[in-house]
Amino acid sequence: MNPFNVFEAICAGFKDMPSQCTSWLKEKKLGTPHMDQVVQKKGIKRSRFIKIILALLCCNAAIILFYRKRLNTEIKSEMK
Repeated sequence: MNPFNVFEAICAGFKDMPSQCTSWLKEKKLGTPHMDQVVQKKGIKRSRFIKIILALLCCNAAIILFYRKRLNTEIKSEMK
């Protein structure tokens, strides 16, 4: 067992390999044929990001509307 075997084993344990592992595996030509596809799948799609932002904006708007309605009913009850 040498340090290179240990490094290779550590890199194999990651679900998403760090850039140091992928560059080392490519340099040593130890990568699997589908390794490039696994590395390229990082990140989030633009459409999913936009959907998340819109969902958060809708939730915030609903919370603000609910708060304003509740505040108005409290103000009206205190004014009576």
